[in-house]
Amino acid sequence: MNNFNYQYPVKVCFGDGIAKSSLAAELTKYGNNILLAYGGGSIKKFGIYD
Repeated sequence: MNNFNYQYPVKVCFGDGIAKSSLAAELTKYGNNILLAYGGGSIKKFGIYD
């Protein structure tokens, strides 16, 4: 394996309904393709994935 460094900034938002109110605006900053890392299925259960 080649050596590499991996770093990414993290923005955490807390609050009732914050994902619905701010996620779309945040994602448009990064273009058409993004990577969503999730586990347990709650992202699909609550409609955030869609």
